[in-house]
Amino acid sequence: MSKELELNLGQLLLILLAQTSKILDKKYQKQLKKIGLPGEYFAILHEIDCLDGEATPHAVARTMIFEPHTISTNISKMEREGLVTKTKNMKYKHMVRIEITDKGKALLDEAWKIMSKTDGYWKTAISESEVRQLILSLTKIRDKNISSVFSNTKKLTDFTVKGPFYDSE
Repeated sequence: MSKELELNLGQLLLILLAQTSKILDKKYQKQLKKIGLPGEYFAILHEIDCLDGEATPHAVARTMIFEPHTISTNISKMEREGLVTKTKNMKYKHMVRIEITDKGKALLDEAWKIMSKTDGYWKTAISESEVRQLILSLTKIRDKNISSVFSNTKKLTDFTVKGPFYDSE
């Protein structure tokens, strides 16, 4: 016999976000696995690329939800796999600069080709205007709550200021 639970809006939102996030993560991981690129590597390569030559482990960790030790561990693995290089900063000897290698750039380009073909996950479910509203709502929730979790140590990359989100508005 099943007992019906009465959820409040916040609980329902949390459950749906967690379920949807897990489903989409599995979907993307499966696609990226085809080219041998773990999802975390893709995210880190993307952030390094966004930092436009100013990437350090600290800068990458600051712009992502991942913990700093996770970033450092993954960057070291990515260096061993030839996807990035770490070089000492000549001005600040204690700092390390991270650059994407040609192999890393090729994989990142391939990953973007794969990712650009996966819009069907939302196009079959909701309209473009609903997606835009969802993006705005999720951004508000994230921005309102991030400092309570990360104590103002994060400055996430704002993907809404460039790209397709504002192109058609």
